[in-house]
Amino acid sequence: MNDKLILVVEDDEDLRYLAKQQFKKIGLNAETATDGQDALNKLKEKKYDLILMDVMMPVLNGVNATIQIRESEKNSNNHITIIAMTAVSDKERCISAGMDDYIFKPIMLDTLKALVSKWL
Repeated sequence: MNDKLILVVEDDEDLRYLAKQQFKKIGLNAETATDGQDALNKLKEKKYDLILMDVMMPVLNGVNATIQIRESEKNSNNHITIIAMTAVSDKERCISAGMDDYIFKPIMLDTLKALVSKWL
């Protein structure tokens, strides 16, 4: 599983750092993006296996970024697992936008491990 490429999309610098450290603890390396537009730009350069996507961000929020990612996948066989990171219960909104799952902030290591095991 060490060869999997993870992208953490989060506008808060401290939360990006924390997420990277938690992935490191479970043996995975994660790259980061500061907002949805930054994530879309990074997706043009690399193929990620899993995206942890904050919902509320400036420039381009996680819901709209996910919609654009899903739209771009329509003409290919690719499907990137996108897990919403949210502080509030936005489950229906996230799932209807095309996210595969969700996790509440603050992210607990055991919950992150379970989601990674489920989706990777």
